[in-house]
Amino acid sequence: MLNSRRSVSPLTRGRGHTSTVRSYGRRLTSAFRNRLSTSLVEPEWLTLDDVLAIHEDQIERYGGPEGVRDQGLVASAIHRPQQMHHYDGERDILTLAIRLGIGIAANHGFVDGNKRAGAFAMIEFLAINGAWLEMPNDTRLARLFLLTLGKRMGEEDLGDVLSKYLMVLD
Repeated sequence: MLNSRRSVSPLTRGRGHTSTVRSYGRRLTSAFRNRLSTSLVEPEWLTLDDVLAIHEDQIERYGGPEGVRDQGLVASAIHRPQQMHHYDGERDILTLAIRLGIGIAANHGFVDGNKRAGAFAMIEFLAINGAWLEMPNDTRLARLFLLTLGKRMGEEDLGDVLSKYLMVLD
């Protein structure tokens, strides 16, 4: 179970979740996004337990074999955005979220559901840090993840596309 102090699980669970935050958020202008990013001294990070709970939830909801193939790969993916933040000075919350989500999906630390776990970890990370993706539907994000994982789109390009949907939670 995700830490209830931080979790926005009612917003991120199930189909149609993107419309849930319509009345609670506002679209980020590039100026506000820059202000949010530069004011972000230390983001709230997801833990290994958080990501394992996200994965478990996705398997329960949508099916697939349970289990962790390599916990080290999952932990490595969780630490990618932290390394980027601490050593490269990255402050952009969306860039850090993408690094987390794509890392989880690409590392294949789970038996199944790696892309789902990566996408929902990215969404949860954004939410606990005051941001949200207002996507037109759930399949759009899945297609973008597949393009990025298939090397037909870079993480920077993914950030450019997703920045159009980035909102701040009020």
